Amino acid sequence: MEIEALANKLAAALARELSLSEDDRDIAAYALHGIFSVSFYLSTLLISAWLLGQWKYTLIVAGTVAVLRTFMGGAHASTAWRCGLIGAAMMNGGGALARVLEAAVSWEHPGLPQAAAAASALAALAAIAAYCPADVPQKPITDPRQRRWLRWISAALVAGAWLPLTLAAAQRGWETVYFSAQAGLWIQLLLVTPVGFGWSGRVDAYLTKLLRKEE
Repeated sequence: MEIEALANKLAAALARELSLSEDDRDIAAYALHGIFSVSFYLSTLLISAWLLGQWKYTLIVAGTVAVLRTFMGGAHASTAWRCGLIGAAMMNGGGALARVLEAAVSWEHPGLPQAAAAASALAALAAIAAYCPADVPQKPITDPRQRRWLRWISAALVAGAWLPLTLAAAQRGWETVYFSAQAGLWIQLLLVTPVGFGWSGRVDAYLTKLLRKEE
């Protein structure tokens, strides 16, 4: 059963038991849908990261993406459970990449990690200027002032929070934090571009087709 259908079913049951109005039932369904969606995503993310033995990497990647995505926007799947599956897979993929880079990249060249972080931040600012906020057709952001604010906050987060924290991680030798934050930023940048939207749409269509075959 889809998460939205489950939320609507439980909200309808609550409405019957508590004699709720139609508006209150809709509010309950919306709240339940949000709770179920977040719970499914977090449980899938944490369990898979633990099984892969990389929970520190995955959590830093996921945290980076979550904060930036709040203001930058990005591609979405068509249903909550698909969002959860795709999101958990991407965060774990980013965590695995950070883990590989930590083992493979040498920190013997002074200034190289800092230069790489600065280059990533510049790429992020360029992507923000070009694509953000990256809304979806189902929930377009039509207010120009809101779009400007979201774009400004996104740029401020990258330049004023992500970059200083990543530079501090490089300075202190916190390689796990450094590479995971880099992976999280680049995943988020992918998701705001047309390439990311196209990729997400293809994966979503594949999961839809797979589900229909199982039915």
